[in-house]
Amino acid sequence: MTKEEFLEGIKKELGFMPYEEVIKAEKYFESYFNGSEADEKVIERFGSPKYAAQNYYNARSKQQRKH
Repeated sequence: MTKEEFLEGIKKELGFMPYEEVIKAEKYFESYFNGSEADEKVIERFGSPKYAAQNYYNARSKQQRKH
């Protein structure tokens, strides 16, 4: 899987969220690809786009409940 495929998968999985939130998520994940680590390693660390999106959504939900 390429970086582009991974990010598209994230956007697809989070498509139920408001557009602005999807863009924030895309930028969040994309920031990990701008480091020195190879794209394949980043993807491996996050797992599938579905798994990564679920974790992102759960973390955001917890954050919003605290405020």
